[in-house]
Amino acid sequence: MEVISFHDSDSDRQEHWLKEIKSSDWRAGAFLHELLNTGRFFEAVGEGSKVLLLTDGNELISYCTYARLDDIQPTDLTPWMGFVYTFPEHRGHRYAGLLLNEIGRIAREEQVPQVYISTNNVGLYEKYGCEFVSMMNDMYGNPSRVYVKKFFMETERILLRPWRDDDAEALYKYASDPDVGSRAGWPPHKSVDESLEIIRTVFNNDTTWAIEWKETGEAIGAIGYGPSCDCNLPARDGEPTVGYWIAKPYWNQGICTDALALMLDHIRKTTNLPSLISGHFIDNPASGRVMEKCGFVPTGETCIDENQYQGKDRPIRVLRLEPI
Repeated sequence: MEVISFHDSDSDRQEHWLKEIKSSDWRAGAFLHELLNTGRFFEAVGEGSKVLLLTDGNELISYCTYARLDDIQPTDLTPWMGFVYTFPEHRGHRYAGLLLNEIGRIAREEQVPQVYISTNNVGLYEKYGCEFVSMMNDMYGNPSRVYVKKFFMETERILLRPWRDDDAEALYKYASDPDVGSRAGWPPHKSVDESLEIIRTVFNNDTTWAIEWKETGEAIGAIGYGPSCDCNLPARDGEPTVGYWIAKPYWNQGICTDALALMLDHIRKTTNLPSLISGHFIDNPASGRVMEKCGFVPTGETCIDENQYQGKDRPIRVLRLEPI
């Protein structure tokens, strides 16, 4: 399965997807079809809006819009996830979550911190970490529940958010310290340009966040699971690895514990992952204490990963969180 943009498809494929949308037994789907078929989509929901399609070959599984405007008008709230529909035979598999993940990716590129959803459904969007905002009237005067999906997480002290290019100087300032990367298995950064490249590559995914110190607005560390944390741990098939680090001036203040707890809450709300794996060099026991405070349990295993910076002859203690 993949998520594609309707307007990025060629004309023949658009005709095919229009027929698929039209076949959905839903009044709002018929309206979306009308907007697309008559060329009034952008006029209705704003320039730069998108129709996202979850597809399996030629089959349309689910669809939604990422739009500047929705039926809650007038309002300054934007953008919106709307026209969310999954075909009956595919329901129960959390496919709306895949569309929401794609919206999160787009929002990250646009540096949008949150998206709104107007619905009368109770219980569905809460499963994906959406929060109820208030009751609002739609353009016809009918009451609707409005939810917000935030693409960051926060406590009183910290904010977990996507990395930005303008974080490069702060990243270099802290990641160039040789005492920081060596504990996490990566070499000190050598320049701001190198830090910027890491932001644009290693950190550029949906499951890696900057740890921002809210008092200053500065990125002081990183946390994530999956692509940016890959290492040679005895992971099960499909089991993501968790990783994190914090700048030296912020050590021993409980910040990593707060950040990990936030991320685990997010994972519970937005995924069906059965377990997570992590580990720490035995000579860095503080990292293990963070994991254990958040529920990770030592597996009794150790391993060596020579691909990690200074990883040769440094055993890694393995921990797992199960169930999440």
